[in-house]
Amino acid sequence: MKLNGIALYGFYNGFDYKVSIMEGLNSDKFSAKSAIRDARQKGYKANANKLLYSARVDYTSIPGFKIGVSFTYNKSNGKASEIPVNIFELHATMNKNNFIAAAEYGAISFENYEVKNSSGYYVDLGYDLGTALNQDIKVIPFIRYSDLNTASSTKSGGNSEKQYHLTQWKMGLSLLPIDQVVFKIDCGQDTIELNNVRTNSFNLGAGYYF
Repeated sequence: MKLNGIALYGFYNGFDYKVSIMEGLNSDKFSAKSAIRDARQKGYKANANKLLYSARVDYTSIPGFKIGVSFTYNKSNGKASEIPVNIFELHATMNKNNFIAAAEYGAISFENYEVKNSSGYYVDLGYDLGTALNQDIKVIPFIRYSDLNTASSTKSGGNSEKQYHLTQWKMGLSLLPIDQVVFKIDCGQDTIELNNVRTNSFNLGAGYYF
């Protein structure tokens, strides 16, 4: 039997906390385009020679509000590399008087690697029309702005810090017949800083919360 990780979590004096130890990242799969995304390991195939340590704390005692922060460290390694990473993340949500808002900022710092930093943030704003009209179904028009750069700081500098810098505007509608099910439709525009390349998008989706 293989264990992918262990966590300690709880609630104390208005704060919700969680501390985790799990298998680390495969540094051979880091890239300027996707940062650490492709370096995540897959369950029973995971190499746990270098463990990942993560801590998160949220303040939740104000009704309708939550704000929190997390920090993660991993001396990640692969067959051909060893690249320590630090991940910092700050998040906040609000759900009050039918107004819904969420924001998050994250930053990754790399040691001994061409990419020195990755960073990004998003802000969501929405309003629940269904609840405001005393309907059982939630109808939430929303708008989102995102700014993401998987190579925000590099040793090379110049265009290498612009080619993966993405900004995005998106607007759409979420329908929740029950709290665990959502149907979404949205449209938006993505812009890459290098050469100001723009792409329009249209999406339909469904989700289940469990």
